[in-house]
Amino acid sequence: MTARWTAFLDGAARLSAQQWLLRAGAPVGAGLVLLLHHGAGGAVQPWFLGLTLAQALLVAALPDSSAGLFLVLLLGVHWALYVPDGATLTPWSLAAALVLLAMHLAVTLATYGPPSLMLPGRLVLRWVRRGLGVAGGTVAVWLLARFFPAWPGTAAWAAGIGLALVLAWVLWLTRQLGPRG
Repeated sequence: MTARWTAFLDGAARLSAQQWLLRAGAPVGAGLVLLLHHGAGGAVQPWFLGLTLAQALLVAALPDSSAGLFLVLLLGVHWALYVPDGATLTPWSLAAALVLLAMHLAVTLATYGPPSLMLPGRLVLRWVRRGLGVAGGTVAVWLLARFFPAWPGTAAWAAGIGLALVLAWVLWLTRQLGPRG
């Protein structure tokens, strides 16, 4: 156990400035989502604030673990339970989705290598472009659901379009990241 703890502290001491910035995405992103949660009319429970902060710091310390998944689940469940139903399609929810996307991208980039790694600019730019593509799809689905609520089956159409965009994204990524023949 002592060797693992020593290795963890050694890695933390060698974090590059870029890694500090990427890993800060988790606590900063979680804090922004909680602020948006409050703006949407939701009540942020004090116990939840502490739990979220602890989880976000865990994600920053161990970005390549499943801690990030639990952070997103915590924020999503809390949003679903404590934000009024009328705030579902407000700009607050769109902003929260985009912040979660940015947080996900930052943590993903933080997992690319050892703590001292400086990622090449073209790799970061590639992920930023991918993130902007997902953000565009998110905004498109939100706009559809927001401005066509009286249209019969809008929720089903929005979900279908969202799933189609995700499928297209996965197929594109599979082709881009798959083995070269």
